[in-house]
Amino acid sequence: MDLTRHRPKLRVVTGMLFLLAAIPAAARSLSDEEAIQLSLSELLEVEVYSTDRYVRDLSWAASSASVISAEDIRRYGYRSLTDILKSLPGLYVTYDRNYSYLGSRGFGVVGDWNSRILFLVDGQRVNENVYDGAYIGNDFIVDVGLIDRVEYVAGPAAAMLYGNNAFFGVVNVITRTGQQTDGAELVGGVGNAGSRYARAAYGRRYDTGLDILLSASRLHTDGRDLTMPEFDGVAHNLDYERADRIFGKFSQGEFSLEFAGNERTKGIPNASYDQVFDDQRSRTVDEQRFLSLNYNRTLGKDSALGSRVYYAEYDYVGDYIYDPGSADYRDTVVGRWWGAEVKFVGAASKGHKLLVGGDFQRNVEIRQKSGYVGQASDLDDKRSSQAWGIYLHDEMDLAQGLKLDLGGRYDHPANGDGEFLPRLGLIRQWQAETRVKLLYGEAFRPPNAYELYYDVGDGYAPNPDLKPERIKSMELVLEHRVGGNGLLMATLFRNDIKGLIDYLTLADDTYRLENLHDVRTIGLELRYERELAAGGKVSASYTGQHTRDLDGNLVQNSPRHLAKLNWRQPVFETGLQAGLELQYIGSRLNYAADRVDSTLLTNLTLSSTLHKQFDLSLTVNNLFNRHLADPAAIFNDPLGRIRLDGRTWYLQAGYRF
Repeated sequence: MDLTRHRPKLRVVTGMLFLLAAIPAAARSLSDEEAIQLSLSELLEVEVYSTDRYVRDLSWAASSASVISAEDIRRYGYRSLTDILKSLPGLYVTYDRNYSYLGSRGFGVVGDWNSRILFLVDGQRVNENVYDGAYIGNDFIVDVGLIDRVEYVAGPAAAMLYGNNAFFGVVNVITRTGQQTDGAELVGGVGNAGSRYARAAYGRRYDTGLDILLSASRLHTDGRDLTMPEFDGVAHNLDYERADRIFGKFSQGEFSLEFAGNERTKGIPNASYDQVFDDQRSRTVDEQRFLSLNYNRTLGKDSALGSRVYYAEYDYVGDYIYDPGSADYRDTVVGRWWGAEVKFVGAASKGHKLLVGGDFQRNVEIRQKSGYVGQASDLDDKRSSQAWGIYLHDEMDLAQGLKLDLGGRYDHPANGDGEFLPRLGLIRQWQAETRVKLLYGEAFRPPNAYELYYDVGDGYAPNPDLKPERIKSMELVLEHRVGGNGLLMATLFRNDIKGLIDYLTLADDTYRLENLHDVRTIGLELRYERELAAGGKVSASYTGQHTRDLDGNLVQNSPRHLAKLNWRQPVFETGLQAGLELQYIGSRLNYAADRVDSTLLTNLTLSSTLHKQFDLSLTVNNLFNRHLADPAAIFNDPLGRIRLDGRTWYLQAGYRF
């Protein structure tokens, strides 16, 4: 019996479009608009929104933050949010040929659907309300071609502002504006394994102040036939993937309106959850939609009021085959929720900058249904709930070059009791080019509906008595400017996790989730970034960490060492730009405590703007065709490792008019 989550076939987002036609064009918040228009030519000049829910200088933020720009995305040939996240310090991605799972600073649970990191689009939460999951591959709700930048705030400090799921950090995807697009564009691409991609977009800012961006895209990959010795066979035509996305936003004055929708279908080639191997019916379908209306207004020179109301949907269907002669075993999920938030930022008195706000989410429907098609359901669980939180943050100037960030949040989650989360940051301008930060934060993650209530009889037992996971994090950050256009950072960090939720195997081979582990991570992260001549850029990072449970055991999927190098540079005076990327991930343990070898991945992208309207790029991933693998999770048994693709290529062209 299958342990996973699943959902029904998506309805097209036409209803949203009709709704949009009936609502006046509206606009981003002031903070969002300022943030979107910031220059990202070098990290030292970047201001970020995610760190404190308002725009501020990155170097004075009470957090460890990273930014990937649209230029980086283009020059390194990134095709998905997964590609972007893999390039960031301390992050790594594990792929099981169905979903991608994000790990942070030595902690990455395969099968948690990224529920321990909060994902936002222009500040709008996109983790759904059943698994609290976020989907970062081609199932991510926004096409990568629309991204202006990606902000990543490491550690639980952001949980004070964003609440549940900001356990290891926050990823905020900032999309482009119509003004940045300035016309129509057509993009198409082809690659090996039968990969085809097309996107059409239109954006414009009119003299009336109305800013519009609209986009639709489609991806189709046939995939390869995969030989799997563990099954003594070949999975035929099961590595395919299809994804469709729409996106739009309208802004004028103090209002903004934004919508997004995606539908992604993926074949399952590795017979996960004890399925029959090489059955063409095995697949998952994921759909997600949201509609967000924002109102933001400046109240004076140093103050502003922001608010948002939104509605979101999530649907999932998984067809799992346990007997070649029987019907599909179908898992279905339906999630529906709406919410609102309001925040105020302003200078309360000299030397103080206050941020106060609150948010509310009403889970209208959380439904899990499982059973063989055409038969009585093994599970049909339908629930509703609500969650809310309030927060207060004060940035204080204690002396010249010395700031104290102090804040707290009270969260009342949908499942479990309320919690208070403190945050503390002390920032010292040590010298003209050097800053030191001492940071402390706490977060908690209540169990989600899947972890509490998923019950399919002899395969999986529910546990409504699960307790929240909790984390305390401390960081010491040293930032030093090098030569005016370079940045060197060193971060010492420690994470203490209590009550980690994991699978327990019962005597009858039934699985149940329990608060099984307390885990501690101690590590060091080094980063260097520098702008080069003629528009080039180099960035490098190293993360070394040691993660064990309190019995001294190493944890699964925890690499001791991560190292990354990104270098982009014009190729002499040819008009070409080269983007080279090296990523090293140390060895990791799988579910059976077997060690999976370290990996070294080399990617190369050549790109050129042939004239103002036409772009062309060629990306080759795994340039040296190395044999790479990720550790498998228990639901992949008998696979101990998931073999990844060898050398792949992708050619893309874009035309603007």
